[in-house]
Amino acid sequence: MRNKWVFYLVGITFFVSTSGVNAQFSKFQFEIDSHSILDLEHSSEIFTTFSVVDSVIALGKTYLGKPYKYKTNVPWPLDCSGYLAFLYSKFNVHLPRSSRSLFNQTQGVDLNQIQKGDFLFFKGRNLSDRTVSHVSMVVEVNENSIKMMHSCSRGIIIDDYDKSNYYKQRFLKAGRLSPVSPL
Repeated sequence: MRNKWVFYLVGITFFVSTSGVNAQFSKFQFEIDSHSILDLEHSSEIFTTFSVVDSVIALGKTYLGKPYKYKTNVPWPLDCSGYLAFLYSKFNVHLPRSSRSLFNQTQGVDLNQIQKGDFLFFKGRNLSDRTVSHVSMVVEVNENSIKMMHSCSRGIIIDDYDKSNYYKQRFLKAGRLSPVSPL
């Protein structure tokens, strides 16, 4: 019998179950075959599909307003890369715990081709330094803006990249997940 991942979306509350179906939350139910999630050859396709990306974003939005380095049930605080690693860990996907390592694991994407689920990488306060020190995840793209969700000194928030001179000056790369490793 093939295992199915069952995801439930109710309002802004996110529920994940790997066994059984809870009818109380079945109104917005969708399933993903667990063998597909763990298929490394096709994982870059899987993480651009509607259900997984939107589910990661929905889970991420439940943490909006929490402080930078918020403590959860994982052994690391939710700084920028820790936040993204935490979100993806809920889908049994291992992401590197540093923005620099995540930068190296993604395939570059032109800003004109960016889509939900892609990452934006930035340098730190020193504009002349080319070292990656911050990462955010794209949650919305339209003709006028790119909205990014991230954990920064202001907490876990959504910013409009196009309206932020701070981040535009520090932009290094937009990246898309290449095949990832399951936990």
